[in-house]
Amino acid sequence: MTTRTETDSLGPVQVPADAYWGAQTQRAIANFPISGLRMPSRFIRALVLIKRAAAQVNLDMGLLDEKRARAIMQAADEIAGALSSADETLRERWLSQFPVDIFQTGSATSTNMNVNEVLAGRANELLAGSRGGKNPVHPNDHVNKGQSSNDIIPTALHVAALEALETDLLPALRVLHQALCRKAQAFDDVVKIGRTHLMDAVPLRLGQEFSGYASQLEHAVARAERLRQHLGELALGGTAVGTGLNADPEFPPHADDGFRAGYRLRRRHHRRRHAGPL
Repeated sequence: MTTRTETDSLGPVQVPADAYWGAQTQRAIANFPISGLRMPSRFIRALVLIKRAAAQVNLDMGLLDEKRARAIMQAADEIAGALSSADETLRERWLSQFPVDIFQTGSATSTNMNVNEVLAGRANELLAGSRGGKNPVHPNDHVNKGQSSNDIIPTALHVAALEALETDLLPALRVLHQALCRKAQAFDDVVKIGRTHLMDAVPLRLGQEFSGYASQLEHAVARAERLRQHLGELALGGTAVGTGLNADPEFPPHADDGFRAGYRLRRRHHRRRHAGPL
């Protein structure tokens, strides 16, 4: 296998030449060979789009120059588009760039750095023609600017869960609820024996029984819909411990608004960070 040399604070490390990731990801691969399970594509896509929104906000606020910001955003668009593509070959080509095991550091720092490095690696390829590296786009200084694993990972979890709720779970629950309602009507003239304590008890109609199942699904849909309110609260901008440390004071609200607009999330007003000075 052909490799190239990447470096971090621990020194040099060999990375596959065709990989977009860098030293931190390569060390995570070596440190966590646990299950062989990778992060879901929906979660990775959410992380990529968060990074895109952060680059746009950092550009708008003058915290990141246009050349680097545009390259990061282009890389994010390419990867996010591929991860949601129906083209399985294209999707897997980019998903393979996120190999870190799902069982890893508690705050998923390795996955955050994996995404930072891949975005920087692709941005550097766009700008300088060479894959990977830290120049002109640095994974930490530019892609991760104003962010921490401790706010980015929870934000991505909420966004991925909310997308799954809207596109998969709720539609499936509604289809099942409607099917049970139809069966309740179809079986309404079928009489059966009800059972309690594992014994035959008193009669009821099979339609009545299925109407109970349908009611359970109706309540399940209502509970799932209420989750939107809580999943809509994003930690974005809180950085390491929720105070916004090391981020520009204007970054959190702008990043929150920018990400919601790009991801078509409704605006939520809430205490996103710990209030008051230390």
